[in-house]
Order: sequence, then C-alpha cells, then structure tokens
Amino acid sequence: MNWNIKLLLILLVVATLYGQGIPEYPENITIDIMENIFNPVEFNHGQHARMENMGEGCTACHHYAEDDDYTACAECHLEDPAEASLEEPSLNGAYHRSCLACHREWSNEQTCEACHAQKKFRFNVRKTLDKTDLFSIKHPHIGSPNIVTFDTPDEKNTRVTFHHTEHVELYRYDCVSCHRSENCATCHDYQGPVEIVNKTLEEHHKPCQSCHDTEEATDNCNYCHQDEVSKGFSHDLTGWTLKAYHASKACSDCHGEQKPIQVLASACIACHDNFEVGLFDHTKTGFELSENHLEIDCYDCHFDESYMDPPECLECHDDEYVYPAFLPGVRLPKK
Repeated sequence: MNWNIKLLLILLVVATLYGQGIPEYPENITIDIMENIFNPVEFNHGQHARMENMGEGCTACHHYAEDDDYTACAECHLEDPAEASLEEPSLNGAYHRSCLACHREWSNEQTCEACHAQKKFRFNVRKTLDKTDLFSIKHPHIGSPNIVTFDTPDEKNTRVTFHHTEHVELYRYDCVSCHRSENCATCHDYQGPVEIVNKTLEEHHKPCQSCHDTEEATDNCNYCHQDEVSKGFSHDLTGWTLKAYHASKACSDCHGEQKPIQVLASACIACHDNFEVGLFDHTKTGFELSENHLEIDCYDCHFDESYMDPPECLECHDDEYVYPAFLPGVRLPKK
C-alpha cells in the first residue's frame, strides 16, 4: 500500500470521526496562568483530543462537561490552594491530576521538566504548600507497624493482636486488601478533631471478615481474642504441622508466588504424584521399609491414598499385626 492510499484512508477516518459529532477544539493551548518558576506549558490539545477514543473520551479531563460544552479548568478550579480541597482541588492540583495520572503510567516520566521548561534565572519559589496537588511529587514511604494490639471491653480474652508485618510479607496481602475505606483525604484533608464513634461488633470485625469467620456466635473467638499478645504465625495453627522433609522448605516451594498466599489441600496427593513402587523414596518419611514390603503398592497399606494417616495392616495380615505395635520396617534416626 503506497503513502497516497494510506493518507486517503487516514483522512476518511478523521472525516468519519468528525461526522459523528466530535466538537471542534483548539489545536494548541499555552498554559501560563500560574507561570512562576517555569516557563508556560505548551499543551498539544489536538493530539490529546484525537486520542479520546482510547479512554473515557473528552470527559477524562473535562469531567463535568455537558452537551459538548467543554469549559476550561480555570473556570471551576481556583488558583489559591487555601480555598481548595481534595474534592475540588486547586488549578495547580487539577492540572497535575489530569496529566500525571496518565503520563506516569504510560511513559514513567517523573521529573517536572517532562512538561515544564525551566527558566534560565530562577528567583521565584512556591510560596505555599498546595495540599490538593497530590501527584506532583512521589509520595514518601509510609512506615508500617510490626504488630497492632487492641484492648476489648470483654471480661476475659481482652487482647486482640494484629500481626501487620506477617499479613504483608508472609501472607502477601496488598494494602488495599484491608484498607478499602481509606483514601487521600484520610491524611490530606484534615477537617479538625475526629469524632469518636462507638462501632458495633460487626463494624469492628468487618476488615477481617474477608478472610476470617468473625460471626458473633462463633466458637473460635479465642483464635484472635486472647489474654496476652499472641506470638504470631506457626504452621501448627493451620492444622498441618510441618515435619521432617517439609520443615526445611520455603513457603513458596509449596504455595508458589500467588498473592495473597493460598491455602493448600492437606492430602499428600494434592501436591505429589509419585506414590508408586520404584518412584517414591520411603526413607524421606523417616521410615525405611523392610525388604518384604518394598514391592507392595503404597495404597495397599495407606487406604484411599490417605498418606497422612497411619497404615493399615489388615489387607495382608491377621488381627495380631497392628501398627505401631507391628512395624513394616525400621525408624531412621533423626538428622
């Protein structure tokens, strides 16, 4: 296909788009209302407008537009950050939210000079902090506690311990898994003293309910509610104590790299498929089979392939042969 045909097709597409009612718009806009430490921004409005079908359309920036009436940002957003809020940011904050939300995602541009041309002589500085301009600088690291403890009004088991580090590093939960109701305004839009609210039992339990059974009538309240600060995670708490071969394994060897970490079925055959004569090395269990048991199929002793349960001898022996009084081999010394 030669360039003349390509150009014709492009013109036809553009003509079709305009025929569908896309309004006229300025090709370039010079943004100089707040010119101070940088030169005015030359905004290629036409290029962005022609990309409107890639996302939410023109309303991605002109979010209150109606009937093709696209007002300028400065008609709604004030220059003075002292008169702005997170709900209605300053003009500076509005510009940065609209631009940086996309540019940092697509091009990973992090510096001011990506859009702003530095003035040769820079004598002016920003005089006040704009609390609504949340996108212009990288957010500082927010430290997190190792554990958080809560005291309850109960007569017994009054202490609840939340092992925050374990949930993040061991269980691999993202912050938003629990912090669903928090946003920028939690820290940046302070409106005076916080009103103390007496939460119901359900409200207290809500952050934990997606993973834990926190129904009021549960018989397992003391899993979280204890007399002292809990010691944290132990694999014994899962009902599957790690022994011998599994104790030396990293979590990811069995659970993979999924986020959050997934609960596994406790049956051996959920992970292993080598329970066949000649394939499975029984000494890994800490028990060496006698010679006359080496050629017996695994499931003849471990019924229903339940390898975590003690073996049954009745398939081949009389009632007098009962495990563990009768052993089909010898136990190996622990390493």
